[in-house]
Amino acid sequence: MMARSLANRRPAALVAGLAVVGLVLGAAMAGETRAGVDRSTEGGGLRPVALGAPRSHVSRPRADAPAAGTFLIATRQLASPIFAQTVILLLDYGEGGALGLIINRPTSLPLASVLPHDEALRERVDPIYVGGPVVADGMMLLIRSDEMPTDSRRVVGDVFVTGSSRALHAALEEKLPPNRFHAYVGYSGWAPGQLDAEIARGDWYVAAASPDLVFTDAVSETWPSLIGQYEGIQVRAPALFPATARRSPARAQRVRPPTARAPVRR
Repeated sequence: MMARSLANRRPAALVAGLAVVGLVLGAAMAGETRAGVDRSTEGGGLRPVALGAPRSHVSRPRADAPAAGTFLIATRQLASPIFAQTVILLLDYGEGGALGLIINRPTSLPLASVLPHDEALRERVDPIYVGGPVVADGMMLLIRSDEMPTDSRRVVGDVFVTGSSRALHAALEEKLPPNRFHAYVGYSGWAPGQLDAEIARGDWYVAAASPDLVFTDAVSETWPSLIGQYEGIQVRAPALFPATARRSPARAQRVRPPTARAPVRR
């Protein structure tokens, strides 16, 4: 009931950007999302915020500060069933709150199962991704493109976000492959100050986002590879070796191996 009531109160800016797929989507996703809905306010909770234009006061993405175009990497202490071991691409961050999509939670459902009347999807096997528990009857798209797609906004590099049905149909007509087109049901949202509190509590690491990781084929390795960069022990390896081991390649090529000696007869 909470998810439905929040969906009914979604902000006007988000209504304009979401392609609502109605009861068909709700029925198809019920088995995938009902058990995992997090009704707490931790790890994204169920607090919708508007997806607006980039705010001028938000600085460029940095590895230590959340911003649109950065990753949130769940730490091991985050035990929420929805957000444990997730990586979230932030789409919006500012005084009004934050909004993002979980990028490493594909489902077993093909996109055609929730849009059965779209002929362009008949031959496609693209999986649906769970973007988060908020507005579970809405869909958002991430598209990787050299040019800005219809009704979209750049997130990071050549990755754009949109919730427009026109953008969806344009992507299907263009026959974008799955490594350049992902569809997400729902999103993850934070009220003003909520995400900052969770980061301070140690629930999330913040890192610069990578378009390659957003569209990687090895989705199951996304979180382990990123969490390892924060939890692993890094050393300055060259300092452990003697100076002779740090010769330049050009000099190393001039070093000849020792001449073999003939065996000594006794």
